[in-house]
Amino acid sequence: MQTDALLQEKYNFLNKLLNEKDRRIVFAAEAKSLGRGWLSKVSKLPGVIRVSLNAGLKELNEDLINVPLKSKNRKESGGRKTEMQKNESLVKDIEDIVSPYTMGDPMKPLQWTSKSLRKIDEVLKEKNHKIS
Repeated sequence: MQTDALLQEKYNFLNKLLNEKDRRIVFAAEAKSLGRGWLSKVSKLPGVIRVSLNAGLKELNEDLINVPLKSKNRKESGGRKTEMQKNESLVKDIEDIVSPYTMGDPMKPLQWTSKSLRKIDEVLKEKNHKIS
């Protein structure tokens, strides 16, 4: 029988390699193969959640593992666009607000401004930019 320390070491290693879905399926298959009582034992180890194990067991039972696994579960470039992508004039307006208060050597990448974020936010809202 494997000890808890060996199991934990194994799961820590697998956590780094596997994505969300693969991790669910592998840990559930491991708990299932170890037999009665191991589902509880595996779920008590750090980094393994009982809900994920149950979902993995369900996927194993439904034979969903025949579906080709992807390296990523989520779509590339999902989510909202940033305000900078939606509003092209925002970058120019920020530069116009900050440039008179910018300090540092203009030839070096490190520059700073004495204008606070709150003040920049107020001016941008006056120019009808929706930011937070």
